[in-house]
Amino acid sequence: MGDTGWMIVILLFVVGFFGWLIWWMCPWRKATKKETEYMEKQAETNALMEKEFDSSLSRLKDCFIKEGIKDLRMIPSESEIRSKGKKFGIGPRKIENASRFVFAYNGSYTKFGVINTTTMIPFVFEKNQLLDYSLYKNGTMVPRGNTGSVIMGGLAFGVVGALAGAAKAASSEEICTDLTIEIILANSYKPRLSLPLLESSTSPSSSEYREKVEMAQDILAVLKNIKES
Repeated sequence: MGDTGWMIVILLFVVGFFGWLIWWMCPWRKATKKETEYMEKQAETNALMEKEFDSSLSRLKDCFIKEGIKDLRMIPSESEIRSKGKKFGIGPRKIENASRFVFAYNGSYTKFGVINTTTMIPFVFEKNQLLDYSLYKNGTMVPRGNTGSVIMGGLAFGVVGALAGAAKAASSEEICTDLTIEIILANSYKPRLSLPLLESSTSPSSSEYREKVEMAQDILAVLKNIKES
């Protein structure tokens, strides 16, 4: 077979392949029995995972409510947990995909607590048990003055705005390997509470860093209100 013959064969193969691909992707193509069974099974699996996720979320909220946090507020919020709980858009829906922990408090700032989303064990405390709180980045405590200001990169910001300012200066910031809030408590069973926000190398310009910064802002603001109210 000459060069012309081979070119014709290759051309026919390419045209045939793309023709089959277009046909297979057409919305009016009737699905095969095997494909229909797969889609039905996938739909059943997704429905089951959604039900299990809703059950886990309800159990998490009940843990806080049973411990006395009636007017429940959560960080991340319920809507954020739902939107982030489905990792990469596929696979099992799990609360731990949204956050390793959930911080909770009531509207009057008299109770607060935290729950590990894997163990579902809550720790709830009274307002007067909060002695102090600090933010640590890369193992170093971020200084906080008497007025509640936090100093990062030589610039002073309010508690709520400090990390936001750091995020905006991402180009000059070092890679974040650890971002943790430490809470000191007047509690013999749990005198110290660690809230790990980041535990691996993360670029300050990444969306994950910005999300955790926002979460830290919210928690620090609540702790400030609890301590000063």
